[in-house]
Amino acid sequence: MSKTADGDYVGGTIDNSGLDDAIKNDLTPDQYKLGELNPRLFGTSIDDHKQGTLIYFENIKEGINKSSDYLKKIIALYFRFSLIDDSFNIFLDDEKITLAQLEDLAKETQFVWNINNLNDPYINEYLKNLKEPVKNIVMEGNVEGFIASVTKPRCLKITSTDERAGVDLFVNGRLRERDILKRIPTARIAENYFYGQIHFNDLDDEKERFATGREGIIADDPKYREFLDNLRRKILNILEDWDAWRGKLRQDGDPENENISRKERASQGLYNA
Repeated sequence: MSKTADGDYVGGTIDNSGLDDAIKNDLTPDQYKLGELNPRLFGTSIDDHKQGTLIYFENIKEGINKSSDYLKKIIALYFRFSLIDDSFNIFLDDEKITLAQLEDLAKETQFVWNINNLNDPYINEYLKNLKEPVKNIVMEGNVEGFIASVTKPRCLKITSTDERAGVDLFVNGRLRERDILKRIPTARIAENYFYGQIHFNDLDDEKERFATGREGIIADDPKYREFLDNLRRKILNILEDWDAWRGKLRQDGDPENENISRKERASQGLYNA
């Protein structure tokens, strides 16, 4: 429900099953009717609430056999960009979700490539164990983001789940494509170490390029394809950095990188052992 500074609350209840049916049947917003609003669900959250929007999720744990710590980490991971905004707060079991839920991931992060000077508190405040200074990458278009690399691929796995952090694409703050690198595979081992976020708001314009339900992007859209081509070129450059930096740390690098001969790489392996 929402209200302005001098207005009353307006809003309603969304039933997920009804919403799913509406999406499947391509109903317009006018054709999907909200259920009755129940302000009492929000408890004390409305006591000092002067303006803005409140969203209450009910029974979100049904069918999810996971702990609250797991859910908090997942929320922090996929709503990370929203957590930067002080006016937008997410609570689970009355605890505010913050970037602190990602400290384990941050501690295992070795390298970061910042795309077009993204100003991000997660990069600036939480990534304290980097083995190289953050490298700035210039990319064509109205694109921002970062790509980070961890010490081992297993560090990207959310404990006790099948979830894995990856490089995700956001458009106007909304997750549009998880693990965007699967669209531009290089078959290089380093991809298994990467996570991050890419923000490309220009995909949201007067043209309808999102799939049914506005989840995912139509694969053959020209603007989307151009973005993927540009991103792939940057990834190839990042792969070269990654291999060199891992070598400096005497850690396994990329055996597919032909800039280092097999003999030289083998000798490095013996030295590292």
